[in-house]
Amino acid sequence: MKKLLSFLQGLFQSAGSAKNSGPSSEPSPEPTDPVELHDYLYLRASALVKPYLILQSVPAKSTKSNQLKKDLETAVSLFERVLGMNDQNWAAAWQAGKAAQSLGDQERAYGFFKRSFAVMKENPDVARELMLTCLDTKRADEAVEVAEHGVRLADGDAGLKANLALALLCAGQLSRAETAIDAAIQQDPQDEISMTLRRLIAEVKSGERKQPQTPSDLET
Repeated sequence: MKKLLSFLQGLFQSAGSAKNSGPSSEPSPEPTDPVELHDYLYLRASALVKPYLILQSVPAKSTKSNQLKKDLETAVSLFERVLGMNDQNWAAAWQAGKAAQSLGDQERAYGFFKRSFAVMKENPDVARELMLTCLDTKRADEAVEVAEHGVRLADGDAGLKANLALALLCAGQLSRAETAIDAAIQQDPQDEISMTLRRLIAEVKSGERKQPQTPSDLET
């Protein structure tokens, strides 16, 4: 996550310095040159979505007001134009997914994260977002595949092992989920989320808790 956050911080600094690209000002006229237009749309969309991204350890602004929702919808539309010009722009797809996620549209977010992952398979955080959105949209088997890929990319990341355990739990593979969460806890014994997940897996396995289909099922 640190590498992705560093990438986004640099991106947002560039977006913030773009003249008249922020949500509080009128956008400047669109360039006619295709390359310049691509960059203009990308930076404008990034500036719009920046305050609302849901990132680890970074609080996002509320998306309850109509203006904030309008900003995010506009950003998604701009990112879609960028992707229409350059379908290899994985960062545009990733940010569009985060915007859709902030709007609560998990199905739309899934589509964008899947596009991002198709281009950038070597970033574990791209895999992480796709995996979590797979779970939110009841694609547990796909979530397991993506989570396994993430673990292969960063075997030293206990959080990715915990994510794999969560995916396996939602897919009904309880024994494998136990093995994965035990590996995560062995790697990071102080992680309270992993310890809680270990308990939930045991409760499902014993019949005390209903088999979840999505992570939200575990909140009841």
